[in-house]
Amino acid sequence: MQIMMALTTALSSAGSWFNSLNVTTQRSDYTPLLTCIDEIQGVLDGIQYNQPSSVVECGRSVTYCQKITAHYISTNSETEIEMRGCDPIQVEDRFDGVPCMKEGCHEQVIDSETYNVCCCASSMCNFVPPPELLNYFLGLGLLYVIRLL
Repeated sequence: MQIMMALTTALSSAGSWFNSLNVTTQRSDYTPLLTCIDEIQGVLDGIQYNQPSSVVECGRSVTYCQKITAHYISTNSETEIEMRGCDPIQVEDRFDGVPCMKEGCHEQVIDSETYNVCCCASSMCNFVPPPELLNYFLGLGLLYVIRLL
């Protein structure tokens, strides 16, 4: 019993000492990195992309996540693409990116083709739940409404 009390006292003292170091608190100037969904699905200039969705931490200077979509037919290829990532999204040798200036969506014309560019400033804001998940929540809501009747 005395050993238990001594151990408890020692651990309590160690905890107080550890907390006095302020190891668990963040610096006042610390800003966490923005995290975005990174994904490319579809065809861009005739080339098929099927990069699965993943979560990435953006660089210190990145303040926006993006979602860019486009659907057009040019003289020698078709594009129907959906891209998500850190601002600006770039595809090597195919797409140089459209930097975000503010939050929201707008159309951007590049080489006479129109891209829909959406920019958002919170982590994971460019996430879209899979249709199965949306159907699940709609089903739960319907069951709840039926139960109320």
